[in-house]
Amino acid sequence: MKKLCILFCCAVSLTPLFADQFAYIEPDLAKRAAKLLEHEAEIYIFCEPCSESHGQIEKVYSIETADVNFEGYHEVRINGKGIDLAYTFIKRDGKWKNAAFLLGLIPSGVSREVSVR
Repeated sequence: MKKLCILFCCAVSLTPLFADQFAYIEPDLAKRAAKLLEHEAEIYIFCEPCSESHGQIEKVYSIETADVNFEGYHEVRINGKGIDLAYTFIKRDGKWKNAAFLLGLIPSGVSREVSVR
């Protein structure tokens, strides 16, 4: 039983953590991201590493950046809710493109673009 517990702990510790890759970001990056997203009518939120089978399209009514009161970081908020750029997609040329990649970031475990049915 002890060996099984040790194996489980090792496996869990080696599993990469994908949550909040680009949710809390530098203020300048938050401004750039808001500028990228400011004219979008809708976004697609999809967390591939979370084993979601599909995401959700959300209409954009407002966009802002805000200080999260943690080590000088900011976040981008759409409709008053903080987003993670790694799991946010915007439509370009008929395809949903990952906002983080469009900003020159390198998120883990997500696609550069996804299809939405």
